Amino acid sequence: MYRLLDYCKKRDVKVLFGQWGAANTAIRTGGRWDFPVDGPLHAEIVGQLAEHVVRTRAYSNIHWFNLINEPNGSWSSIQGDSKLWTDTIARLHAEFEKRQLVPQVKIVGPDNSGNEWLENVALPSDTLRRVLGVYEEHIYLRQNIVQSGKLEARIRRTIQAIAQQDPGKAYLLGEYGMLDGKNHIDQQKNVYEFWYGLAMADIACQLLRAGANGFIAWDLDDAMHYAGDGDGPLSHPQDAWERRKIWGLWNILGSEHGDPEDEHLRPWFFTQALISRSFPAGSRILSVSDSGQPGLRVAAALIPTGTAPDISFLIVNHSPQPHDVKLTTSGAAVTANLELYEYRDADGDNRVDAWSTVVDAQGRDLFPQPSAVLEQVATDEGIVLNVPASAVIILSSVHCPQTGPTLD
Repeated sequence: MYRLLDYCKKRDVKVLFGQWGAANTAIRTGGRWDFPVDGPLHAEIVGQLAEHVVRTRAYSNIHWFNLINEPNGSWSSIQGDSKLWTDTIARLHAEFEKRQLVPQVKIVGPDNSGNEWLENVALPSDTLRRVLGVYEEHIYLRQNIVQSGKLEARIRRTIQAIAQQDPGKAYLLGEYGMLDGKNHIDQQKNVYEFWYGLAMADIACQLLRAGANGFIAWDLDDAMHYAGDGDGPLSHPQDAWERRKIWGLWNILGSEHGDPEDEHLRPWFFTQALISRSFPAGSRILSVSDSGQPGLRVAAALIPTGTAPDISFLIVNHSPQPHDVKLTTSGAAVTANLELYEYRDADGDNRVDAWSTVVDAQGRDLFPQPSAVLEQVATDEGIVLNVPASAVIILSSVHCPQTGPTLD
């Protein structure tokens, strides 16, 4: 955990930190802890944890804290009891105030998954509007919902509700992923397939367009945990490897278990990494019109960089037909060199064809090179691109040498 926090601090990455569950879940399996999740002892323990990482360990880049994963679920310490969760969060906020962690660290919530707790529990509550610094939830989706664009409309409604009932608060999506193909032990083996990267990029595009302040894809690494690892003893069972949660961008334990190929970066890593690099923290998301074509979406942003901004475009064609797209900015004229990255499957075999290889002669992962650099593009004059079917195109000046960009 400290290695991850060190990485984020060194790169000034803002962190959402937290505790997955309360210790009294251990009583189900004969554990020794038995105290109420909404009580003072639990709040004190969590307060000690937060103060330790923020102040003692000096992780000043921890901006948000979440208490209890998906409290609406039967698997959580709260087990769907909204009053119990409200009381627990209020107690934690009082503890954070006592330790002078507020407002440096904002409590997020409700961290719900699969229902409307944000709108139906958090926003109507005077207590929760007072103590929650940021609204945050989890969403897992079917491909038809993503392809149809219904996610964007749903997020817009949620953000509008926040603006009306608790103006000034941000909205974060703390987890997102695809449900198609998930098996009974919580493994998503489609992470190895081309289409998963397309769908996850489409989610990111819709979140940018809808106005989300930030979002986190689930998850980083298969080695993080396995199905049932919170229900038994701390020692790993013999079948822990078979029960690993396959959702990651990679798996660092592949070689240790006889599968070194599993350590390579998976296709969806590249779309997520390129979007993260092209739309960094501080980006000003631009309003972009609808394409008028089902499954075709564009997001764009200006990125402040000294005297002249960078600009990025994300184009997702989640349809079986190619389309011509004209990108034109009005009111924000930028002239810049743009790197063009393509994520596509030209032959329909569910494998990435946008680059020949992402592994060097020694078997080490490589980051794909841009397929082209478009020089001195004047965005107010517009640029026309042919976007292949089922493809992601990213155009960005963020990491491209410039020869005099201008902003009007």
